[in-house]
Amino acid sequence: MIQITGGRFVRRRIQVPKGDRVRPTPSRARAALFDVARHLPGAPSHWGCFLDCFAGSGVMGLEALSRGTQTLVLVEKYRSACQVIQNNIESLGVKEQCRLLPMDVRKALSACHRRGLQFDAIYIDPPYRETTLRMQVMTLIQHLGLLAPGGTVMVEYQTRYELPPDALQDLSLKEKRHWGETWVNFYGK
Repeated sequence: MIQITGGRFVRRRIQVPKGDRVRPTPSRARAALFDVARHLPGAPSHWGCFLDCFAGSGVMGLEALSRGTQTLVLVEKYRSACQVIQNNIESLGVKEQCRLLPMDVRKALSACHRRGLQFDAIYIDPPYRETTLRMQVMTLIQHLGLLAPGGTVMVEYQTRYELPPDALQDLSLKEKRHWGETWVNFYGK
């Protein structure tokens, strides 16, 4: 179990799927990255809609809800992780604010586009070695127009693998931070 680090659900425990398919973002990094994202130039005081790609336990999106996000979309393809996410959503009593898409992230992004969704914040945290998949997701988000005006894309990675670019089409790097081995790039239009 891990804990939510801030907001209305601070210190509430969140289940984590068993096995090595899921690697939750360390609590120190989770707490700090929300502070960084809120202080980027032009950042809103809170996000209306948050997309958590590669959700794992759902903790990153649930942190966003805890801190004032109104709507959360979580994407996770592994069935066992989806069950844990569902349990976490129910334990916090936020089922009305959440939508879980149990599928491959590329299909989920296309489904969001078909529904006309745009997100104020998008978190991308694939397995670190999946650098090609990370680039595909970043490109697809831009191509499908999923980032709302003034929105932020956050990409988590480690420097021992290929680094994400400083710019990609209409996304440019606004900030880069690290907490231990966990790095996060913050992008905006």
